Order: sequence, then structure tokens, then C-alpha cells
Amino acid sequence: MFPLAMYIGTRAFANCTGLSLLAIPLVTNIKDEAFMGCSLLSVFSPDNVLIATSLGSNAFNGCTMLHKLVFPQLTTLGSSRLSSFALSLFPKALPRKSICT
Repeated sequence: MFPLAMYIGTRAFANCTGLSLLAIPLVTNIKDEAFMGCSLLSVFSPDNVLIATSLGSNAFNGCTMLHKLVFPQLTTLGSSRLSSFALSLFPKALPRKSICT
């Protein structure tokens, strides 16, 4: 969908109920509430792993159809309420973490 985008701004797709699939292979920064309230079913990137290093507060809050995201390079995580899915974090300097709600 956005193969060359590297940044997704604050509330860029908030409450976009028609958005069900997102392709963001090069995005490194996802700002606060970027996809809050969306009806995302899946986020596509190579091997289903996102290269984002920064994830803003509540970036995927309310995406109740989204079940799992993997961020192996995440170094910054905003204060997020993650609802109805698992967020797997594999930061470079930290041991593997998984946050489930």
C-alpha cells in the first residue's frame, strides 16, 4: 500500500474503519495513535516482521481484529494500551519480550 513510506504521522489513519490490510515494509517510525480504532486485519512486511524502531503511544489501540505484530528492531515504545493482540518485541540490546493483553 505504501511501499516507500518511512514514517507514519500522528493519527494518520485513526478510526479508518475501511482499512483492513496495510503494507509498510520500510516504515521505521509509527507515531502516536497512527492506527487507533482501525479495522486492520493484518500488517504486511517481509516475513511479517516490521522494521520500525519507534512506536508511538496507542499506535494500534482499538485495532481489535489485529492479533499479532512483530518488531525485532524496536528501541522506543510509547505508553501504549494494547488491546486484543500480542506485540512481540525483539530489541537489539534487550532480551526478547512479548506483551499480550
